[in-house]
Amino acid sequence: MKGQLFQLYPTQNQANVLLDWIGCQRFIYNAKVSEDRYFRTFAKKSLGLNLKDIPIDQTYSQFKADAHFLKSVPSQILRNGAVRWMDAYNRFFKKLGGRPKFKQPHGRQSVLITSELFNLFKNKDDNWFIHLGTKRFPLGNIKLSKNTPIEQIPKMVVISVNAGKWSLSFNTNEVTEQGEIKQFPTPQEVLSELSQYSHSELRSLTNGVDRGVILPACDAKSLIEERVFTENEKQLKLKEKKRKKYQKRLTKQQRHSNRYKRTKQKIARLSAYKANCITNMAHKVSHALTEDKSTKIIALEALPVKNMTRSAKGNQEKHGKNVKQKAGLNRSILQSGWGKIKTFSTYKAFKKGKLFVTVPPQHTSQECAACGTINSANRLSQSQFACQACGVKINADLNAGNVIANHAAFGVYQHFSGQELSTRAGVKLNAQTPVEFTVSRDVIKLYRAQNKETGNRHPELAKAS
Repeated sequence: MKGQLFQLYPTQNQANVLLDWIGCQRFIYNAKVSEDRYFRTFAKKSLGLNLKDIPIDQTYSQFKADAHFLKSVPSQILRNGAVRWMDAYNRFFKKLGGRPKFKQPHGRQSVLITSELFNLFKNKDDNWFIHLGTKRFPLGNIKLSKNTPIEQIPKMVVISVNAGKWSLSFNTNEVTEQGEIKQFPTPQEVLSELSQYSHSELRSLTNGVDRGVILPACDAKSLIEERVFTENEKQLKLKEKKRKKYQKRLTKQQRHSNRYKRTKQKIARLSAYKANCITNMAHKVSHALTEDKSTKIIALEALPVKNMTRSAKGNQEKHGKNVKQKAGLNRSILQSGWGKIKTFSTYKAFKKGKLFVTVPPQHTSQECAACGTINSANRLSQSQFACQACGVKINADLNAGNVIANHAAFGVYQHFSGQELSTRAGVKLNAQTPVEFTVSRDVIKLYRAQNKETGNRHPELAKAS
């Protein structure tokens, strides 16, 4: 699938109508969440319902009686709210996420629109427009920003608003020059191709990436340029200074007044700029990793970012420790874009016919990539690594990238010996979807045990000593 994103430029009246559509669709979604929670709670407390199935369907007409404002929008908007809820539940059944939760009325807001309500067309000046609405609920034409051409008309689109800026996004199948749907190599086909290589050859085809707070990403082959992380540094400092100024101004303004709303929107736009910079950085990093022709396997640490950024506040009975320090660490991790680097690298590697692998993160910063010795004293500082056993001196992030590459290459090699790589539950290897393979801890223990017995050293890093 190929995703496309365009800026939208609605009039004020059109924007108000779209906000009504967003609010009504969110209402249906939240009503379905509330209904599901009620049934599940009632079933637990009632012995007669314990053996009955809780209804999970896309009905929504029961909510119209007490919410007369729902009649002011097309019925397809309400139906799509139930569809989105059902899609979220299907993800839960596939173990790809939790149960659907309430959508909040702040932050990025969006509405799913199906083909009955829109039509994409191009005018005589080659400008793209989207026509929205029905005969009963006409909305009119909205101009799209100039971007990559639309090769296929999608069956559904998502219109979203964030910090006062509107956008249109959709997915379409990628097609070849002959007009056929493009088929990418399946994970099984990629593994079959890699099975012909020896362990040392697999290692040369593997690039490990170490993610950190100071340097968001450092790879073993040094493909990522450091300027990618610093090119917007000056602008980000100025934006952060402005954000703090508006934040102070906001505390002195009357809540929900017009000035209060304008100040909030300014703060939101500054935050959106920061988020866009992180996304842009993650795209450049993932592009550098996946475009390299000498790389067939891309490896990252399996870092549980969500768990690592949990709050340390605690509760009223048991207060947390070092709350400010932990909050600062959480902020630094989230600003590093670890999750986006992983997400973008996963699907780009899939499209390039490469294997994406994650390895256990334990001791990767203390292990020597050359001789395999694990010692906390090896890490002299944030950027310096000196092995106490073999004497190799190297950049700490670069060493960690090589360690990750060593583990991934060994894990893939062991896959062909019967110790198969694991995948996320619910993922089909034959489907045209990106797949993340994971090397188990037992395989890493085997690697370290063999490395300790043989005393093998990575030839390229051994020269550095």
